[in-house]
Amino acid sequence: DESLVQLFMTRFRLGFFDSSKNNPFSGISAEVVDGPAHREVAYEAAVKSLVLLKNDNILPLDKNIKSVYVVGPHASSEEVLLGNYYGLSGQTVSILDGIVSRVSAGTSINYKMGVLPYRENVNPIDWSTGEAKNSEVMIAVMGISGLLEGEEGEAIASDTKGDRKDIRLPQHQVDYLKKLKGNSDTPLILVVTGGSPIAMPEIEGVADAILFVWYPGEEGGSAVADVLFGNRTPSGKLPLTFPYNLDDLPPFEDYTMTGRTYKYMKVKPQFTFGYGLSYTTFDYSNLSVKPLKDQIQLSLDITNTGDFAGEEVVQAYVSSPLAGKGDPIATLCSFKRVALEPGASKKIFFTLKKPDFDCFDENGNKLIRKGKYKVWIGNMSPGKRSEELGGVWETVMVDPGKL
Repeated sequence: DESLVQLFMTRFRLGFFDSSKNNPFSGISAEVVDGPAHREVAYEAAVKSLVLLKNDNILPLDKNIKSVYVVGPHASSEEVLLGNYYGLSGQTVSILDGIVSRVSAGTSINYKMGVLPYRENVNPIDWSTGEAKNSEVMIAVMGISGLLEGEEGEAIASDTKGDRKDIRLPQHQVDYLKKLKGNSDTPLILVVTGGSPIAMPEIEGVADAILFVWYPGEEGGSAVADVLFGNRTPSGKLPLTFPYNLDDLPPFEDYTMTGRTYKYMKVKPQFTFGYGLSYTTFDYSNLSVKPLKDQIQLSLDITNTGDFAGEEVVQAYVSSPLAGKGDPIATLCSFKRVALEPGASKKIFFTLKKPDFDCFDENGNKLIRKGKYKVWIGNMSPGKRSEELGGVWETVMVDPGKL
């Protein structure tokens, strides 16, 4: 019933039950739908969603680079831009299109698909891996698409009708990337498409940089290229956990959360919830707490200590006195995106109320534990693996029972 109310309220707001003369949307022409303002929204959404998982000082690339070799089944694909559940656009920008449009006129660009997306190559003759090593940089656009992980009727490349029985990058793609990088000092940048976690333990040591781009939409190619060539600084954070493999997750035999998600997973993941690199660095300092009548106000300073302008997604987590002993290890309760020029600082505020500290007993009843909760404010979810990945936090103990 609650969902039905929201559905019909949306239809009322859109004027579905009004006459055309009383509906303000009737006066909007079709040109507005895919107009410049809306394409800018699509572009910004794509830029902010891209997650830089690894960067061995390779990115950003110089636009005046002499030669670039692009490979991969998804470089020129429109399918990987749109994913599953989408409307069509007459102006999609593929990742290959974006790269070609961002380099200088003197840059030589070569492209070969190199490898099929979901099966081994039928023709064993391979020109791409040898040629690519002669370039200054190799960009491989790999991953999966809705053809493998979409709804069962659309996942025509899936022998499990869209379900994923393996979360690794397809093995033949892994083998191709190893061959591409083998016996070569040419930097390899891996651009990965997909709508769910993809385990890449074998590739983390092969690629010099890894950019996870999801299904980035009609302006996805422009967004990916601008991040690769430094027109924009990556700022996306993972909204889920990337395990090393399926064996790190318990069998899905019931709905218990034990061992699942960043809240309850104790096995070390490959990439943690909230993780994402930038071209610049941010410092957190001066965390202070101000108890108010029915809330707790936290403030801290964030400073861009690097050489690039960038945005940081500052995340606030809470841990109860029983964290990891039945209660979540930590729970994201708020986040804020902050844009800063190099050297600039800004004071940001988080306001936490009683519901932010809610826990649940075995019967599903809400409660607040007696004692002090730990509040973490930093650049990713707290934990040992996050520390290894460069996580930084300011922490403070608070007692929500006094609210």
